[in-house]
Amino acid sequence: MKTTSRTLLRAGAAALIIATTAMLAACSSSASALESGAKSDGGSTSKGSSESYTLRVTDPGNSGWLAVAKHDGTLEQALGPLGATVDWVPAKGAVSANLPLFSTGELQVSEGAFTPVVGAAAKEAPIRIGAVLDTETAGDDSGIIATKASGARAVADLRGKTVAVNPAGKGEYIVLQALAQAGIAPSEVTLKYLQPADALAAFASGKVDAISTFGDFFRQAKATGTIIATEHDIDSQDREIILFTTDLLKERPDIAKAVVQAATPLVADRAKHPERFVNVFETTGPRALTGDALAWQLEVDRSRPAALRLPTAQDRTRVQSIADLFAKNGVIPKGVQANGLIADLG
Repeated sequence: MKTTSRTLLRAGAAALIIATTAMLAACSSSASALESGAKSDGGSTSKGSSESYTLRVTDPGNSGWLAVAKHDGTLEQALGPLGATVDWVPAKGAVSANLPLFSTGELQVSEGAFTPVVGAAAKEAPIRIGAVLDTETAGDDSGIIATKASGARAVADLRGKTVAVNPAGKGEYIVLQALAQAGIAPSEVTLKYLQPADALAAFASGKVDAISTFGDFFRQAKATGTIIATEHDIDSQDREIILFTTDLLKERPDIAKAVVQAATPLVADRAKHPERFVNVFETTGPRALTGDALAWQLEVDRSRPAALRLPTAQDRTRVQSIADLFAKNGVIPKGVQANGLIADLG
């Protein structure tokens, strides 16, 4: 058969197509292999870091390291590479008051303390201690304050009195710890269970004889009352923490670790430059601290240097002592173990 030039051209074109297809297939195979290798090595294409995730964090208001993180976009920058965004959720001023939000997943990250996490064990709330703000001793910015009208001047004077406390949290712990050290039976004191804002209102109106509270609630109460004991006085084992919900720890521990890493320099900077951590968003208005309130908060932050770290054996001992005290007084069931309340982010 006679071969024409047209036939030769067709044969050549077919050969070129076959060769090109083979080359593209080889390139595709190599790319797939590289991508697979990146995933297995924990690279940026790993499943956990590529999935979109919304982290729900307690809105910090106008003060604190978390407020600075919100203002500067610190968490957003840290979580962006992990495919996560931040939703700042308005909440009440105490962890114990926000337990329903943690249980429904509306909140996943918050500042807090050992005590409400231990107290939440009675309700099987899904929160765990993730990181601890390490300080040598508890401070004097929390404690028990009595009204002038009550006549109370010492812990022993609380016999027969009514004390407002936030239930299964720092307020109740401080009272129980103070009574135990003074050798006074809790049955000799009436505890009025109120969240901090309501407790402060009851204190101001004279509906209770004393209040056991913390933070700015403590500052406001001591302006008109008598300090009975501070956390420092009673050798409190409570410490500030960052807490996480169990669903976050299970699904995205990488995000929890990133939050701790991002928070670490902020916590360290708070005592060095306390002015950065007050009036973060507003210098005037109802949320802004001025006058004595501003001076007090600056002094508290300056006097409480802290280093953020993962929980240690000493923290487990502290948490267990709180759990034992709560269990002894019927706040939580007996048998609650510290290890079950502390996250392992190591």
